[in-house]
Amino acid sequence: MSPNDAQYTFIQNYLNAAETALFGANFTDTAIGYRHYLDVPSFVDWCLINEIIKNNDAIFYASCYMNMAPGGKLKMGPIWDFDIALGNVSYNNDFDPTGLWVSQSSWMVRLFQDTFFVHQVQQRFNYFNSRVNNFLQNIDSNASLLSLSVAANNNVWQTLGKYIGSNPVVAGTYPGEIQNLKTWLTTRVSWLQSTYSAMP
Repeated sequence: MSPNDAQYTFIQNYLNAAETALFGANFTDTAIGYRHYLDVPSFVDWCLINEIIKNNDAIFYASCYMNMAPGGKLKMGPIWDFDIALGNVSYNNDFDPTGLWVSQSSWMVRLFQDTFFVHQVQQRFNYFNSRVNNFLQNIDSNASLLSLSVAANNNVWQTLGKYIGSNPVVAGTYPGEIQNLKTWLTTRVSWLQSTYSAMP
């Protein structure tokens, strides 16, 4: 697709119209506001998934994608780029399991000014919050599955117990790294539950 293609022009114009509606005076209006252009459930899910893991790259600067089917509305996704998420980053305060991050991006700040969107986030968060134990079980299951690969990788590179890149915590052992991940996630979800519950 090139800038001269009809599809390119269409999506460019659609995106511009969506952004104009989002930041316009009547942005909450169901007929002419952002909801006319955006698939709200996809924005809610994208925001929550990335906010729960505090994905450093999900702040509308890099690694943020949208998609749109013919005749449909603009959707967020696919979700992408999780290497500096879940506390595995030493900058932007994203190692801290408290604090909002993704919700500070320009589009999300505006969306959170609409009580309709806030209520959608609150309701959908309950779904994720009720499945924390599933997340932890999934971490344990994958940790077990990867244990031999971790040992083989460490035999070659000796990375366990060493500071690599931007990781803020060096647990020293594979089980320690897994426990740190689980502790970070449960603390994060608990903090978000209090924060979202307090929103009007």
